[in-house]
Amino acid sequence: MLDSRSQLQDYVQHNSNRGDIQNIIDTIDKFG
Repeated sequence: MLDSRSQLQDYVQHNSNRGDIQNIIDTIDKFG
């Protein structure tokens, strides 16, 4: 799984590029 802030940012950026908003929300919920 993601283990650093950099990887989290890259993951969110990647999903943002895909327009996968729900996945971003789920990810933020996991790490927030």
